[in-house]
Amino acid sequence: MPRVTFELGPKTGQKLAAFARQAVLHQPGDYWRAIVTDLAKYIDPSVNPRPYSGQPPEILSFGSRDMTVEQAVVLAMSRGYRGTAVRLHGQRILALYQDMFRVGRVALCALLLLSVVGMLKAKDPIRLAICLFGFSACGLYVLPVLTISYDFRYGIPAETFLVVSGVLGAVSLWRRASPETQ
Repeated sequence: MPRVTFELGPKTGQKLAAFARQAVLHQPGDYWRAIVTDLAKYIDPSVNPRPYSGQPPEILSFGSRDMTVEQAVVLAMSRGYRGTAVRLHGQRILALYQDMFRVGRVALCALLLLSVVGMLKAKDPIRLAICLFGFSACGLYVLPVLTISYDFRYGIPAETFLVVSGVLGAVSLWRRASPETQ
């Protein structure tokens, strides 16, 4: 089996790569459990919470406010600037928009299922599109988890591709079931 080498710049990067390689080689079960756990967090962020394991969706919410942080920032800014105050123009509209269009757990699972079924059952042109969008989504979900860790923000671009793939999968199933298309 050929030896895998990593091209890294600084010495600290080389030490870290050597440590990571040894950890994966000697604890493959732990590595794969961490990967599966982190992938499950894209569906349910409360799965197996552990320190330094990514940020939850609430961090990226227009409706979220941490009054302690907000007051500390206003206090710090007021030392060098006049008229510092929190203004929330449009926050409710943006939070409503986000709540309406953020894909939930059940929808995410359904879209994944529709993508897989579409990849298996669809005909040539639509199957290609489902595969392109579906595999792009999988890559965008899996690569950060393989190399870094779960973080909700890494799933946002992947979710877009999964939505397209799932909708195309649903269309392909509808076309197969519809008597007019046969």
